[in-house]
Amino acid sequence: MAIKGVIFSNQKVSAADHARIFRKLIGDGVLYGCSISATLNTCKLSSGSLIIAGRMINIVGEEEFTITGSAGDTVGRIIGQIDLKKVAEKDEFGQVSFIVETETSEARFRTLVREDINNGGSLYEFMLAKFSIAANGTITITSRIGGSGSGGDTPVDPSVSGPAYTFQNGSADADNELMYLADGSWLLKLKANGTLNFSGLNGVNRIDVFVVGGGGSAGVSGVSGGGGGYTTTQKNVAVSTGVDYAVTIGAGGANGADGQASSISIGGSTISANGGKAGSIVNGVSKGGAGGSGGSAVCGLDFCAVGGSDGSSGYSFVNSTTGTIRGGNAGAGQGTSTRAFGESAGELYAAGGAGASKYSNASEGNSTTDYISEAYWNNKGQTTSAPGGGGTTGGPSHSGQSQYTPGPGGNGKANTGSGGGASATEGGGAGGSGVILIRAHKE
Repeated sequence: MAIKGVIFSNQKVSAADHARIFRKLIGDGVLYGCSISATLNTCKLSSGSLIIAGRMINIVGEEEFTITGSAGDTVGRIIGQIDLKKVAEKDEFGQVSFIVETETSEARFRTLVREDINNGGSLYEFMLAKFSIAANGTITITSRIGGSGSGGDTPVDPSVSGPAYTFQNGSADADNELMYLADGSWLLKLKANGTLNFSGLNGVNRIDVFVVGGGGSAGVSGVSGGGGGYTTTQKNVAVSTGVDYAVTIGAGGANGADGQASSISIGGSTISANGGKAGSIVNGVSKGGAGGSGGSAVCGLDFCAVGGSDGSSGYSFVNSTTGTIRGGNAGAGQGTSTRAFGESAGELYAAGGAGASKYSNASEGNSTTDYISEAYWNNKGQTTSAPGGGGTTGGPSHSGQSQYTPGPGGNGKANTGSGGGASATEGGGAGGSGVILIRAHKE
């Protein structure tokens, strides 16, 4: 009879039998403890427990890793290895070890070995931590297994399910990011033009794609912010290994120019998102740029015109008491969410650029040219998730007697598709470049 009982009376249970069950139920990550710290030339791993490929690993005492990179190396990683060919006896265990690798850029890291050690394979590697290396040797942890590294109860998959890929852009290594999320999934963030080729997808054949165009510039000679880049989400896209996919990341607009489109050619079609429009002056009236989220027009004393967010239009100078629009026309937003993959829990992208003011604090627009406070402006003009350019102006007291020096508009943050912020007296900020996100398809 070709049936073997596993969790039954009088039946032997192997380590692989147990591991298959845990591997199915629990993704790789921290069970408890295992915090990671860094100092000059050294990383330390505290005691705790990991579960990797269904195998539970106890770190009994503190592990210390000395970092000795080659000249020019600026990044590194600590890799855990499970090697079932090594000794595993009652009083001697050598099947788990850690190694340190350093490189000049993350793009040069080799692909981890991930054999199925519960079905005949022997070697399985996992990412414990990544770090940066300063010129003086100081180590800074940039990512770690378990998300926060503080030993939370939510396990994550730091490297197992992520794709193996190459990315060529004809010059320096592209600064793309492969990230691992708390639900055990992976997210690939493409930040530069080039050619993407997956060499391994670990069983994935469908992906979701989120594209953000470049943000528009603020107006050159006005007080209007640029529009954030438009966004596009396409889910359940067929993908294959060994195929070149052309990637274009839209540049942010500068000096009054619109942002450029981002796109990826995949599966015989092109998924794209247009860039945001620049702020402008139309018939003598300031107009915020249209885009994923609209840029704002002028800012007044009683209403600071922050840029639009999450697909909303920007704002005009409105009297908060009367509701009257006192100047400028806001840029229109796309009217749908600009969060990653259009989902409510997704990260925000494509914020509109903030407007600026050239109105008097005392009388809202008389012949004096006082300015809204820069500190107040920066607090109101940006969001933490997808900062648009902050409008940068100087600022008097409410009496109009004490003025600060006006400044240029703030730039939209790179790879967010955010619009540039306006300035009342100097050049408007540039829009932020676009970005493309790819993940394994989620139903």
